[in-house]
Amino acid sequence: MAAVSRGLPSSDREGEDMQGGPQDPFASQGLTCTDAKRLGDAAFQHADFDRAVAAYSAALQAAAEDPHMRGILLLNRCLAKLRLGGQASSALADAQEACRMRPRWGKAHLRLAQTLETCGRPDAAAASYQRAAELDPELAQAVGKALAGLERKDSRRRCLVAMQGHQGPVYDADVHPQSVTIGSLPTQLVATAGADHTIRLWCTSTGCQLQALRAHQDRVTRLRWSPCGSLLASASLEGGTRLWHLHPSVLAASPCGTSTQLLAPGAVLQGDEAEGRTSCLAFNPDSSLLATGSSTGTVRLWATAGGEAGSHQKLGGHGSLVSSVCFSPCGTLLASASGDKACRVWSTATGDCVADIAWDCGPVNFCRFVQYNDGGTARALLLTCHVDQQRQEGRVMMWDVLEQREGWVDGKLVGPAASIDNFRGKVTSLDTCCGCGELASLLAAACSDGSMRVVDLDAVAAVAPGNTVGAKAASAPLLEILLPDGVAVENGVMMPGWQSSTISQLAHDRNLVALSPDGGLLAAVGPDRRILVMEAEGVSQAQAALALVGHVGLVRVLRWLGCGQRLLSAGEDGVVRVWQAGRIDFT
Repeated sequence: MAAVSRGLPSSDREGEDMQGGPQDPFASQGLTCTDAKRLGDAAFQHADFDRAVAAYSAALQAAAEDPHMRGILLLNRCLAKLRLGGQASSALADAQEACRMRPRWGKAHLRLAQTLETCGRPDAAAASYQRAAELDPELAQAVGKALAGLERKDSRRRCLVAMQGHQGPVYDADVHPQSVTIGSLPTQLVATAGADHTIRLWCTSTGCQLQALRAHQDRVTRLRWSPCGSLLASASLEGGTRLWHLHPSVLAASPCGTSTQLLAPGAVLQGDEAEGRTSCLAFNPDSSLLATGSSTGTVRLWATAGGEAGSHQKLGGHGSLVSSVCFSPCGTLLASASGDKACRVWSTATGDCVADIAWDCGPVNFCRFVQYNDGGTARALLLTCHVDQQRQEGRVMMWDVLEQREGWVDGKLVGPAASIDNFRGKVTSLDTCCGCGELASLLAAACSDGSMRVVDLDAVAAVAPGNTVGAKAASAPLLEILLPDGVAVENGVMMPGWQSSTISQLAHDRNLVALSPDGGLLAAVGPDRRILVMEAEGVSQAQAALALVGHVGLVRVLRWLGCGQRLLSAGEDGVVRVWQAGRIDFT
């Protein structure tokens, strides 16, 4: 190898001078590349990073014709500069040059990622970490830990408030439908249901607990605000349902003193003693009715206002737990889904069953009315989620129960208007969004096998019945990902990319999805407790926009707040968090 007989080249020497480093003490010693590297390694071991930088610079001069050795020396000098401090930009230039010289060297990309992280560029650092693990699987553990550290730092900055007060898991939470004013602060309210038998009311702007309600004698499992915002319904394992009235001054946006009880107790809605617990709740659009389903299959309609508050109408029943109830957009129909393989549609005026969806697809675990665009005309369909337990397959079916045009023969419902098939397990969570502007209506569904997909609801609904080719094309996912299974996290090592994690062999019912109100962002969470936020359309599996970490137990609640820049989560660790999920500049 050539020997160094003069000072450093001007390009290298200028880099040191710009950072205030010393002149090269090895310039006139005639050292070979190997000797200079050895001196640099020794200086690094003794934390003499100034001397290490100078020695590696001398070695680089001697190794001018050896790209392999130059790559090693550039990384060594980069690390010495990082340890020295104050030379991040110069260190970044070394790492970038090493990657240019040896683009398929995983360690070079790892050092580049570390330098980018030091320079305050976390997004670019994450991409370089990912590239390092792709090129060299032996770096997976180091990369995993580094990515986990990046996620923790970013998540701490994005966690706007962490609301702690529940002694035990939070089972449910619901966001007030309107922006309200507490004192002089415009904010949003969220009510949470806990295993500690309490309902707690929070201010999402400050994280302050506004009220704790302790009227229930067992775990509170369900909460729903009425569309008008003046009522809150709660259900507990003790059975029955309670109504709570929100103080009028809150809705009137006038100052409300801290001593005011924002929620006051209302009617106690109690059915037959043998009905068991209330398993689901839903208000009609004008908030005058509350529908409840029970663990024994009973469906009831309760009056919520005026002198008739608490009176009820018992509809027919199901042979198993009622998993979901929902009202049509106009409020004239109520749908109830059950584990008895049926979804029934009731007239809210007469209580009669107007449609019995007893499709041979196994239990129905979810139902929801959704509006979509049919050639410029708004139409509504009923969505139901079914699971074939023998085949372990799920499907989402769409029914025209309002206009009774598609799937009806001689006044009888004989088939769905459309369906989305081939879910590899039970659909555990489903959300829809009407979008805005040119955005299509979207449907997001999470499955127990760890998959999650987004489809264009308008395209699915527009396919003519019986057109199997068109149905297959229309239901092709706009986005399909695999949620992490949590195994890597439990072993203390985060996989380098959430999209590369393996799928757990056991079905998991805690996979959740939530679409932002404008349809632009999708949030999803699986057993590993990382909340993933990404664009809902046209994004490849490898382009996760954001990962939020902080919960130490399974996440049970995922809700968007307001316009869709903030996200609410809660779970078994008893903490309710509000995240800044949109774009943000932390510099």
